Amino acid sequence: MQQGLAQELAFVPDWHGDESLYSWVASYHETYGNGSHRDTGILLFGAAHACKERDAPPGISHFVSATGGHLGSLPELLRKRCSIGLFIPFLTPAKRTLFLARVEAANGPGWVATLGMSASGLSPSSHLRYCESCIDEDLANTRLPRWRRPHQLAASWICLEHSRLLKTTVHRSFTWVLPNRSIGEYLQAYPTPAQYEVLLKLSRLAQFAAFQPHLDLGAIRQSALCELRQQGVSSWSHPLSKERLTSWFCASPLAAWLKTAQTPESSLAAGTWIHDLLRGRRGDHPLKWLILWVALFSHEQEASIQRRFSSPWSEPQWDFLGQSSLWIGDPDGLPSDISHVILGAETLADAAQKLGLTVGALRDRLERIGGSGGSFRQGRQKPLHRVQAVNSIHSFIASRPGCTLRDIHRECKAAVSWLRANSPEDFAAATQKLQADSRKQMRLF
Repeated sequence: MQQGLAQELAFVPDWHGDESLYSWVASYHETYGNGSHRDTGILLFGAAHACKERDAPPGISHFVSATGGHLGSLPELLRKRCSIGLFIPFLTPAKRTLFLARVEAANGPGWVATLGMSASGLSPSSHLRYCESCIDEDLANTRLPRWRRPHQLAASWICLEHSRLLKTTVHRSFTWVLPNRSIGEYLQAYPTPAQYEVLLKLSRLAQFAAFQPHLDLGAIRQSALCELRQQGVSSWSHPLSKERLTSWFCASPLAAWLKTAQTPESSLAAGTWIHDLLRGRRGDHPLKWLILWVALFSHEQEASIQRRFSSPWSEPQWDFLGQSSLWIGDPDGLPSDISHVILGAETLADAAQKLGLTVGALRDRLERIGGSGGSFRQGRQKPLHRVQAVNSIHSFIASRPGCTLRDIHRECKAAVSWLRANSPEDFAAATQKLQADSRKQMRLF
């Protein structure tokens, strides 16, 4: 890699609509370059083979200096002009800081290695997508076609402006090139009407997610698990089943369309990755989250799908007791369904049998998160007892509209006894109306 001090360009062309950074450089090379792809890379990025990474060329800080900052700062270019801007909202604040620091450095690993995307094999940088109608408009208006940044985002297979399936051009040579409608091809089958509607929602969700400041993967994961339970794919009483997840996804229109792809994304059609995505504690490729989310909520309107994705805690969720609540982080360090199995079992041995573990292995796991089996159950069963006791009183009142406080004490002895001993404020709230009625004095006449 060749480095040098960045010299400001004598003339800096403005952005051409929503073109990507790679497209801008390819246009500059076509219009103002001297024909050498190496020289263009060194001039703009301080790197001879900057065109190798089409998603985000290395040396962007050099590009900012060469253009005098007129086209944007380094973070702005990454978020608004590079397809890896979709990856940034999925990063934790610590990883985002590390990523931006490494991108700003003159040397070191590229963004693919930094984000851990090397093993995924998805969205190769040699693949560039375009819409034929967009190219026709560009040629008619400016006589210079462009690579539109929204088309290069992972999960974006439909041009939202013209509602057309995108073509793919495979460029394995290290050059600055502009789109040519004659050399691209459709690497997927043309979608059926049902598949097209899902792909349209997927493309819009990808563009929506790319402009979010941050996405809470923990809340997204919990919300996805909840929806799977509501749809009957999973349950509260059994561990997440890889076979049931795979069968559910393979039956979706999105999986059927992915099977036709002649690209690495076809590997996702089997759905075997969903179990690891939901059970793992790392982020993984954004494409997987987007595909899973649209497959789960394809029956909803696009606005609802996007709102759920950016603010999953804003939607009510239902726990295994049928109680509605907003998702919060799991303080136990265990998946919520496994926690419920442990807490719902009569003994720790029963819980271990249901989970397919030995009692010793389960005790070791609970000790690693800060307590023995007994203390784990004792400390976390109290909220469950409270919910069950309150529900018992509410159910009795609903079935007996004319009941009195005395009836509650007589018919709900266990619930009343537990609440008055452990949570008297909940007992007062549950029987507030009855207590008010019981204090009324009878009329003398």
